[in-house]
Amino acid sequence: GLVPAQGALVGELGILDVSGTNPVTGNPWAFGDQYRLAFVTSTTVRDATSSNIADYNTAVTGFANGAGLGGDWFVIGSTATVSARENTSTTGGGGVGIFALDGTTKIADNYGDFWDGSHDSAILTETGVAPSTVFVAAGTFSNGSIDTVRPLGDLNAGDLNRIQAGQTNQTSFRWIRVWNTNAFDDQYFYAMSATLTVIPEPSSTALLGLGGLALMLRRSR
Repeated sequence: GLVPAQGALVGELGILDVSGTNPVTGNPWAFGDQYRLAFVTSTTVRDATSSNIADYNTAVTGFANGAGLGGDWFVIGSTATVSARENTSTTGGGGVGIFALDGTTKIADNYGDFWDGSHDSAILTETGVAPSTVFVAAGTFSNGSIDTVRPLGDLNAGDLNRIQAGQTNQTSFRWIRVWNTNAFDDQYFYAMSATLTVIPEPSSTALLGLGGLALMLRRSR
């Protein structure tokens, strides 16, 4: 099939800067390269009382869409029955690079790197800027597994309804596991996109379609 010229590429959602080198591969960004985006909410979104992971996915997707971001988003967090790795489909050591919403900052090379207890850069907000230093409800160990003592939705009065939380300015394991918050308080959350792909710019896609149509018409004559 036709492959668009290098200058006519764009990342899905219009966020990723594909004009230079893909820091994961060391090569120029290419048609079909895949990646994911992650952000931390710049404001609180909801409480952490639900034990249903879908409620948090809905909340962060709604937050992202309200900020002008399209696509599907998944909370980087664990309930008592679903781990953050399962919820974000980041189980295993492979996968794709994960980037911040400034369009250039690499957080991790792949899923194994994302969950190894150390990030290349802090996770930025949905607007691509450094967040305020706040605690983020996650209920998760630094390897992406469920914190069985303080997961999202854990309403244990004996533990004062505490949820495991990370801190936004951290790149060590503390990004997701450093303190705890009250489940009934409104919370900040981390979110990750579905897998995205480098594609032709819309204008290029249209031109390719017109070119294909013209070729078909010529062949039909």
